[in-house]
Parts: sequence; structure tokens; C-alpha cells
Amino acid sequence: MSSVQVCPFCQLHNACGIDKIEQCWCVVQTIPAAMISLLPAEHQNTHCICASCVQAFNANPDTFSLVSHSK
Repeated sequence: MSSVQVCPFCQLHNACGIDKIEQCWCVVQTIPAAMISLLPAEHQNTHCICASCVQAFNANPDTFSLVSHSK
């Protein structure tokens, strides 16, 4: 699996469908800017974050960090 297919937070498959015929979930869902800012600059807007991590961040952004959600 390439690094682009891996969520930079949880390191699991991000289920990105941007290259599929149907529109990917991430095109219609807003990814919080504060979450994106937790990523290193070279990964911002280049690596897809998985839906589970977006939900976890939205539920409790104060305790969400790249370190605490990485393996």
C-alpha cells in the first residue's frame, strides 16, 4: 500500500476513492483546517485522512494529535 493510501494519523488504509468513478467521501465532507494543520507541511493537502480520524477529531479536537493517533 502506498503512503498516499495510508491515513497520516492512524496509519490505516484511508479508503480514498478520489480516483474512482464515483465521488470520494472526502470531496463532500469538510476536513477541519485545525486537523490539517497538525500534519507536517509536506503532507498537508497531499495525504488523505480517513473518515474515522475525521470523526474522532470532530468529537474531541482538544485531545486529538498526530502522535496520539499514530502507531
